[in-house]
Amino acid sequence: MEVLNILDSSLIRVTILLIPGYLGYKVYQILTSLGKKQRYLKDWEKFVNILVISIISYLLIAIGNKDAVNVFLDPRLELKFSYILLAAIIAVLINLIFVGLVNRKVFFKLFNKINMTNRFGDEDVWTYLFNKKEKNLVNVRDHKQGLVYYGYIEICSDSREERELYLTDVDVYNLDGKKLYKTNNLYICRKNDDLSIEIIKTE
Repeated sequence: MEVLNILDSSLIRVTILLIPGYLGYKVYQILTSLGKKQRYLKDWEKFVNILVISIISYLLIAIGNKDAVNVFLDPRLELKFSYILLAAIIAVLINLIFVGLVNRKVFFKLFNKINMTNRFGDEDVWTYLFNKKEKNLVNVRDHKQGLVYYGYIEICSDSREERELYLTDVDVYNLDGKKLYKTNNLYICRKNDDLSIEIIKTE
């Protein structure tokens, strides 16, 4: 019974100490397109990410206070909420920096310049095209309905089997080029092969 109590207390302690890593990991996962793919990581891979982020956060605290690492390593020492809170803030800030680097494709641009790779990122072309700040003026060919939507893409869904688009300032045509009507807002949900998108260059 005593052994079980020790195990329970140790598990609770480790869980609390890993809170900074978990928060940092979630920030990265939510704010990056690469984070979408991390949903398919195995559990042990996610745990390693969380563990590494936590350890780095406590090590950075240890630069100014060595007790932070001792709290992380020595189960006999009492947990200090201030260390965990500070580590959580550091973990989030570190991951926000990485979010900026990843979303701006800093690493890929660097490696492109030195001809180490031709890849633009780990996401697919759909995410790459529509993950930009400026709105795209497009012709969306709806093969299912036999219509063409001419307007701006305001919002698009993540990459998956069904594609969701929210268009604004939309002119709707049939395939013969006849304008049918105009609408301020239009939502489309189709399978991958139901849509073709022509991006129109604007000055």
